Amino acid sequence: MSTKVLDKNQYRIPFFGEKMRFIRGLDPLGLQLSSQRAYSYLLPGLNNVTGRIRYYSFYCWLLNEYSIRNGSTNPAEQKRFIRRAEYIIALCSQFGNIEGISGSTYAKNIVETAATEFDLQKGTYNPDGSTDGTYWKYSFGIFGQYYLGSLRQIGLVSERDIHAEVYARTSKREGIKVTGEDLAEAFNNNISLDKKKIFFNAISNGNISKDQLLSLLPDFDMTKVSPESDEQNLLIDLLIDKDEPLRIEENPITMRKRTLVQLLQFIESGIDELSDRAFVKMAYNEKGKIDGKFDDCLLGWYFYQCNEYWQFSSTAILNGLIDILQSEVNTGWMFLPDLAEISGKQILYFLKEEKLIPDENITLQRIIESHLPEEEDLYKLIKTTRGTKRAAYGFLLILKLYTENSDNLGELKTYINSKGLSSQNDIVTYLLRFNSFLTKRFREFIETFLYNRIIFRHQFVAFNKIGGGTQTTQKFIIEDNKIRHISNFEPVNTGPRIANLISFLKDLDIINSKDLLSEKGMQVLLSI
Repeated sequence: MSTKVLDKNQYRIPFFGEKMRFIRGLDPLGLQLSSQRAYSYLLPGLNNVTGRIRYYSFYCWLLNEYSIRNGSTNPAEQKRFIRRAEYIIALCSQFGNIEGISGSTYAKNIVETAATEFDLQKGTYNPDGSTDGTYWKYSFGIFGQYYLGSLRQIGLVSERDIHAEVYARTSKREGIKVTGEDLAEAFNNNISLDKKKIFFNAISNGNISKDQLLSLLPDFDMTKVSPESDEQNLLIDLLIDKDEPLRIEENPITMRKRTLVQLLQFIESGIDELSDRAFVKMAYNEKGKIDGKFDDCLLGWYFYQCNEYWQFSSTAILNGLIDILQSEVNTGWMFLPDLAEISGKQILYFLKEEKLIPDENITLQRIIESHLPEEEDLYKLIKTTRGTKRAAYGFLLILKLYTENSDNLGELKTYINSKGLSSQNDIVTYLLRFNSFLTKRFREFIETFLYNRIIFRHQFVAFNKIGGGTQTTQKFIIEDNKIRHISNFEPVNTGPRIANLISFLKDLDIINSKDLLSEKGMQVLLSI
């Protein structure tokens, strides 16, 4: 084994002598999984990067045309066909002031060179066949990275050959409302013959001119669906269909439809802000209830936001702890017990100075019986502070979660168990054990939490992510009961897919430019 001395916080994988590399990573405490499970259950067939619903019909049409015009089962052939088509769409977006199109950043740089002819091969592949530095790095383009999973789940795309990475649109079937074939036909009806000819000639020839790109609009504008067309109506039907259309179910699940209805009713009720945060905050404030009764869909979004506060506050405590460590010893080593004790004292001192607690020996029971700041106020304070203050507000937010939601924990636990959303580390499971902490002094609770829920939890998550690789997401190293800072991580929210649902509804003219229900939107809401 090498005897070289390592510095700059490096170390070697045991037994193999290979140097470990530190990377940023995501979700340092592994608490975002419960939020992700929730929004995946509540909005299937969407994700956080599929911003334009017309891509759903575009890809069905493109796969259909590939089968007709090429038909090869060679994955490389299909990838080349799809990549060139996507690049054309990205280039088109630069000539129509069209926003939210994937690949448009690269296309903009190319267009700004004042070129009048565009080499599609050069924009999609490097000379050696690689894709790094082209319009899209992922080998199967935007389709493979962003849309394929959603298109398969929602029943529009399937594997053409189980032994090859080749895909086709699904065919019409009895009992299935919307198939890939339906959308392919509908999209095709909204594209004129001359524009189809220009589009596919460009894919075949590998080049396209500025004039040709201009002529493709508005037919190939991915942000606009022709009003009252079959394409518009089918895409609306797709959203309000059962969650997984191809699955045979006696009692089909319709959480996507129910979320859409809740969102439209939320807009209709008159709101100050239309956003994913505004919607899930409403579900949280209503405690998952409609007219005093638990609603199966709203309860899911209530659980989602509970868990968001949980993972956000816990990550804020991790962030604050690392800031304290760095301020105490910079990049040096510190005894773990000293870090926990010093952090606890600093947090308690700050909260006492701010008159948020009366004394350092207060129990959790007394704190939760006091008037704590509102959840959103604590959330905003976490976002705007650092170090000790951020960690302190993180602890208060966790206590506030218990005081505000303890009466609903039984209902939430039953719900997440029945939907497969439960885990050992979700907020409900944690808060159900909280009664055992109520008689503890706050200082004792802080130190125990820092050890078990932050320091050791992060180490466990980071080590699991290493697997057999050479990269680690560790934010600190622990050796011989000493800790050393590596890097830090800001607390962030997950995206619950609501923002993309709103984008879809705007593209379908269900929500207008003023964030209100359009006439079409009112018709849809009344019909479902």
